[in-house]
Amino acid sequence: MRKAVPIVTILASAFLAGCSTPPDRRAEEAFDRGVAAVGRSDAIVLQGEAGARLLVSPRLQARVMNTQVGAVGDVGWINDPEIAEGETHPSFNNFGGQDRFWLGPEAGNFGIYFAPGAEFDRKVWKVPPDFDTGTYTLVERGPAKVVFTRDMTLTNYAGTIFKVKVRREVGLVPASTMTGQLTVTLPPGVAYAGSYSDNTMTNTGTERWQKDKGLLNIWILGQFVPGPNAAIIAPFTPGEGQPYRDELYFGKIPADRLKTLGRALIFRADAMAEGKLGIPQARTTGLAGSFDFDRNLLVIVRCDVPAEPALYGDSTWVKNQAAPYAGDLFQTYNANRKGTPDQRAAFYELESVSPSRELAPGDQVRHRHATFCFQGDYAGLREVARKVLGVDLDEVRKAMGF
Repeated sequence: MRKAVPIVTILASAFLAGCSTPPDRRAEEAFDRGVAAVGRSDAIVLQGEAGARLLVSPRLQARVMNTQVGAVGDVGWINDPEIAEGETHPSFNNFGGQDRFWLGPEAGNFGIYFAPGAEFDRKVWKVPPDFDTGTYTLVERGPAKVVFTRDMTLTNYAGTIFKVKVRREVGLVPASTMTGQLTVTLPPGVAYAGSYSDNTMTNTGTERWQKDKGLLNIWILGQFVPGPNAAIIAPFTPGEGQPYRDELYFGKIPADRLKTLGRALIFRADAMAEGKLGIPQARTTGLAGSFDFDRNLLVIVRCDVPAEPALYGDSTWVKNQAAPYAGDLFQTYNANRKGTPDQRAAFYELESVSPSRELAPGDQVRHRHATFCFQGDYAGLREVARKVLGVDLDEVRKAMGF
């Protein structure tokens, strides 16, 4: 029987700033439904001022499940039916969560989601059990963060066996720290809630990892609640050629669903058609986000981008890749909920990955991924989006026909 982790509610006075209004009752109820779905005996709730809250689940692989900010209580998507069923799905227990820990690459020459020699087909695709099932060990709990560990053993498509230890720290990002990370101040009338995961993977085996046998990378995926008038915003830097890839993932994204606005990609986040794109290290800014015009909700993610060019495992489902370490640092995915039971595919994703490195025994790779949530006055949100993501939300609305 799994040992229950008691619910923890912690006050972090700096978690929310710029919003002195009482907590929104509907937002509280929406967040509480997520706590109930996760299980109150297994939930850790980090709580801030004016009703801002963060939900973390040790039992569900140390996922950050959800954020409450302003009038929104369901920033993160939570798959209630699948959580209720438990770890019963042999390929993937998709419990949701706005920041979950995975390892990559997914497929290709050195993927870890297909057995050696298997065809790249969804019928045999399988998430490695060590980060798809089981409780992560809670080793530290403080007023603004929690720390988990997990030992893992994985085998890649080339037959290489890896032994790793994962350390995962999850915590709050106060407004004072946010201003330095995003170089923006919080406008009046805008509520803020921020969180991060700081993830470390250590080679606990006896041999050095080698490129020709395959390397691993940290992969953080955030699942969020979609909307008919919501869009993903992914800035990119100048350079030669197309700044993104889409076709090798799940096919070319139709022109009415993906637009280029200045130096940013605008991608529908309605969970009504499957599509994915990736931006390589050389073209990503390390920042991306989304905006829901119906809920006045701005989400911004910020991830580590090395100063020097690094190797990135290619997760595309292509055999005999010519460049297996020319993968994408930032990725984003829109699901297709049409025809799925209980809205089980009602989400979109904002993702980032670490470099793939040749680690000697005891060496490690580290990757930080932060999620900043803003909700409230549209004019203030428009200012934040312009300064951080380089886009005018009015132009985003016009480009997508919202």
